[in-house]
Amino acid sequence: MNRVSTVLCALSLSACLTSMPNAEPSTTPAPEANSSSETAKSTGSKTAKADEKPAAHKQLQRVVGYFPDWTYGRDAKCRYTVEDIDPMLFTHLNFAFARVDGGDRKAPTFKLAPFDKTDLGPTGQYARFVALKKKNPNLKVLLSVGGWTHSDPPNDWIFSTMADSADGRKQFIDSAIKYLRENGFDGLDLDWEYPSEPTRGGRAQDTTNYVKLLREVRAGFDSEKAPSGKDKLLFTVAAPSGVYIKWYDLPKIHGSLDWINLMSYDYAGAWDHRTGHNAPNPAHGPGVAASVSIYRGFGVPADKIVVGLAAYGHTFGGVTESKVGTPSTQSGPKQECTQEPGLVAYSEMLKILSSGRAKEEWDEVAHVPYAYDEKAQVFLSYDNPKSWDNKLDFIEEQGLGGAMVWEIDQDDFKHGNPLISTATKRLPKQ
Repeated sequence: MNRVSTVLCALSLSACLTSMPNAEPSTTPAPEANSSSETAKSTGSKTAKADEKPAAHKQLQRVVGYFPDWTYGRDAKCRYTVEDIDPMLFTHLNFAFARVDGGDRKAPTFKLAPFDKTDLGPTGQYARFVALKKKNPNLKVLLSVGGWTHSDPPNDWIFSTMADSADGRKQFIDSAIKYLRENGFDGLDLDWEYPSEPTRGGRAQDTTNYVKLLREVRAGFDSEKAPSGKDKLLFTVAAPSGVYIKWYDLPKIHGSLDWINLMSYDYAGAWDHRTGHNAPNPAHGPGVAASVSIYRGFGVPADKIVVGLAAYGHTFGGVTESKVGTPSTQSGPKQECTQEPGLVAYSEMLKILSSGRAKEEWDEVAHVPYAYDEKAQVFLSYDNPKSWDNKLDFIEEQGLGGAMVWEIDQDDFKHGNPLISTATKRLPKQ
């Protein structure tokens, strides 16, 4: 078993590498489409071998933030709107999400559409989001398409069907270019969760069709005659860090992309029925470094990997002791703002700690904090500025493409965004 196989098995991927489209790490260049000017400037070697040394230490290049378009509907004390975003904290902001409208399934057509009616119009969320560039002229804004719920029924057929034919892909690409330009976006972030995954509407042919889709999107963006004063459209994807990696033909996808937003979190949750860390970063074993190693081992250049940093954590209920691996009987309770069992925003976590209900501890191996509410029997796994600094050190030491934040409303935005600011201060001075 080669090194990458060992890492994948350590991540408990059900089929390890034998079920991946390419069972051996890439040792030859993946076909490269013409990348945008940003990538052309930043990327040197286009291939990486599984046994090659880490790229040279590099100062943090990017801070990419995901803005969720649904948080405006929260109660006033929890509400987060475009106006709450500090654009100076980011190099890139992704608006999450738009959707692919498939029309009639019997005779589908594929075009971009908003998820929320408040997104459109001169005072809509799109316009206000794009206007953040007036405050930060160096900011790039991208539109993220998809997300987890996009692959829930009754829409779970749309991505797979669209990608399955040249005509479907062309409809999507033509619509995307028009939609992005009309609404003032600088690029597209594709978040298909996940091609070929049967529990998410996927089919076996999705793995091959995903490669085709990415190449054709890149070709379409490159062949577009950009409007006066505008750069070529950027193209990125959100990609998994765990079991779903097995559906991705990694050596063949990175050449079409400016970078990959690696969703390096959700390594543990209440679904495991035992406590664990949401986003650990140990030197060995499952976690951020191991996930990056997989992508590097399959030929993804270091500076095309943007590591996801979580501004949230997971909670575990029915836990009898403050220890990783302790049995859990249920999700932790809903919190004031996130209102989802098993989820806690960093802003909510700070309130829990300050109330004295739980005491913060530090895992020296996983390099993350955790806390335990003995009275409620709730274990809480989350990140703080110290754990973010550890991951940011890793990003810079490995010469990776930057940091991504999911999701920006979950930081303590009313008190200076202490998590995101930890990343921003590492960026080159403008």
